[in-house]
Amino acid sequence: MPTDANHKPRNAIIAQSKSEFGRYGPSMMALTYQEQEFVEFLLESGGRKPNAAGVQAGYSSNYGWKLARQDHVQKALKEESVKRLGSYTLLATSTVAEIMMDDTVTPRVRLTAAEMIMNRTGLHAKSEHVVKVENVPVSEMLATVRAKAAALGLDGDAMLAKLGYGPGDTIDAEFTEVPAGFEGLEDIL
Repeated sequence: MPTDANHKPRNAIIAQSKSEFGRYGPSMMALTYQEQEFVEFLLESGGRKPNAAGVQAGYSSNYGWKLARQDHVQKALKEESVKRLGSYTLLATSTVAEIMMDDTVTPRVRLTAAEMIMNRTGLHAKSEHVVKVENVPVSEMLATVRAKAAALGLDGDAMLAKLGYGPGDTIDAEFTEVPAGFEGLEDIL
């Protein structure tokens, strides 16, 4: 294998130069030069021809599909795929903007494109959530359960009995807050 003046293998120099220019991330750098070549060829084929990518990278004709399933190669494939998708961000943004401004496109599609742009730039649709808290006495809740059960032809008392409530039981109580300084008096009762 050819070497440079520092006696590094040529493929190590090529891999190092790709890393220095930010071309490869950590998962790709963890691969051998031949595995890196395999990943690049496989990505160029859209992942459809692992054996052909393996042959292009210097492997035997039936090794590509095995190599593509190895964990360290999978990590590199994912890393490179994400980078390639990111490179289409500008094109995708331009496409959405063109659709939004194209008078020949239906208003509904143009509106959808406008909403996509607004949502991705911080101008989200306003949503409001109203929470209503009601303090309903337990006796009233039990009466509601019995009434709804009866409307459905069910025995409300039997349903409530399974939950620990008897036919006429209502659990309701009044309380008074104990002012500060009277802690520890719970055992008096």
